[in-house]
Amino acid sequence: MKQYDVFIFDADNTLYDYDMAEAAALRALLDNCRIEYNEDIRARYREICKEEPDTTRFPRFLAELGVAAINAADFNDYYLKLLSSKPYLIDGALKICRDITAAGGKIYIATDGAAATLARLAAGSLQKYISDVFIAEEIGHEMLHPEFFAHILRRVRPATKDKMLMIGDNPALDIACGKHAGIDTCWLNRFGEKNITGIVPTYEIRRLHQLADAIPKGGRT
Repeated sequence: MKQYDVFIFDADNTLYDYDMAEAAALRALLDNCRIEYNEDIRARYREICKEEPDTTRFPRFLAELGVAAINAADFNDYYLKLLSSKPYLIDGALKICRDITAAGGKIYIATDGAAATLARLAAGSLQKYISDVFIAEEIGHEMLHPEFFAHILRRVRPATKDKMLMIGDNPALDIACGKHAGIDTCWLNRFGEKNITGIVPTYEIRRLHQLADAIPKGGRT
């Protein structure tokens, strides 16, 4: 693994443990409705999220659980507030961010998450290590749109592409985004999943500490 000056991380399930945050937020939401949380309920919620927009997911989900007459917008806002308050980290995230910045490297986040993601990032212990956050919703383009990464490149100058590394957990999104931009990529494959996308990353790791070899030794390269 070669060394880089700029590390562009996806947020959810790369630095931040979205799965854990989602479970905790959903549990708190259901507790408020006096419904006992379990993983089957969570699995059903995820199925509905794939089929419904934010404006209708909770009415359908809660109706299936026997809860009616809710304000969908208020309920969605409440859930997002719960989610934003739980900035759980992936194992090794804090140390690798400390090590990168201590070596003179720069850390950025690029995510297709909603702007509400910022609240969760701001609440976490990584905030002081992150130079900037690029959110698709705020930029006005999805991550795979050429203008998304063009915006990033304008903000991280004078760094050059050969000194940038994109790290993410989703080959079809994070890795594809980096490859389309012409920079090296690293797939964080924590669970040893098979890559069926045909999108080949420059590197593949199982744990964040494996990025240590990419950190400049003795200052920036």
